[in-house]
Amino acid sequence: MSHPRTTVKINNYMIHTDIPEVARIEEESFARPWNEDDFLNCLPQNHSREMVAKHLDRIVGFMIYELHGNKIYIMNIAVDPQFRREDIGTQMHAGFVHAIYGVAATGLKVTGNVGLSQDSASVPGLALS
Repeated sequence: MSHPRTTVKINNYMIHTDIPEVARIEEESFARPWNEDDFLNCLPQNHSREMVAKHLDRIVGFMIYELHGNKIYIMNIAVDPQFRREDIGTQMHAGFVHAIYGVAATGLKVTGNVGLSQDSASVPGLALS
């Protein structure tokens, strides 16, 4: 197994001071990005979970997912364009699996569907690692 090209620390939370950097990554990643208020509205939600990937104290990726009943929905995920193809997405996926493992152990069924928006600018988001 090869080592990640860029190692990140996964924080299984997002705080208000993370929002400007997260919004910048979002803006650089999608033609119709979420704005800062969209991210701020996720923070106080009981069913919403956030994670950020940091490299040398810089946010280089993020994920927002929601728990609804017995399902988990990934609502938003992106990696800083300067850090794509550096295994950031792979490490975020591992952090996500680790975070939901405890939830799944309680009987929650983890399922998911991958959908693409009609926005062609979203396609680069598929190459997260």
